[in-house]
Amino acid sequence: PEPDYRESGFGAEKRVWDALQALPAEAVVISQYRVLDDHRVTREADFLVLIPGDGIGVVEVKGGRVWTQDRDWYSRDQRGYDHWIHNPIEQAQRAGYAIAEFLQQQGVRMSGWVPVAVVPDTALPNGFQPADSTRGQWVDRGGLKDLAARLSAAIYTDLAPSADEVEGLVEALE
Repeated sequence: PEPDYRESGFGAEKRVWDALQALPAEAVVISQYRVLDDHRVTREADFLVLIPGDGIGVVEVKGGRVWTQDRDWYSRDQRGYDHWIHNPIEQAQRAGYAIAEFLQQQGVRMSGWVPVAVVPDTALPNGFQPADSTRGQWVDRGGLKDLAARLSAAIYTDLAPSADEVEGLVEALE
């Protein structure tokens, strides 16, 4: 119910966790969910968000200033050091596929999930539109204050789980 973000390097995740508290009471937020993929590689969803009637979001959070250059992704940390990072949407996708596969092995289907990237320390430029996602799948510094609404809009689908389906997913994930 309350993730431990005391370690250094989790400030962005803590701010996203706090912003997600504005979701409706029936929403389920699972933090730092790890699962092995079919290649025995551990995948982690920073947040798995299940909102009955809206959808399911697999959320990757990248703190620091984030940018892309020549198809590579980078982040500048609070000390001013630049680091190569994985594509945030691709990371969320890989985690989502691994979670969906795990659930399928449990006899439960996770349909209609959407990868979302949250970059709470970055102001994305006007016109930002990567080829692998929609602009709505990205939430930047300016969108953090209304993250719950933006996330609900980003993951909304006709395939959204009902409250009973969310309960079944959570039970299988546990």
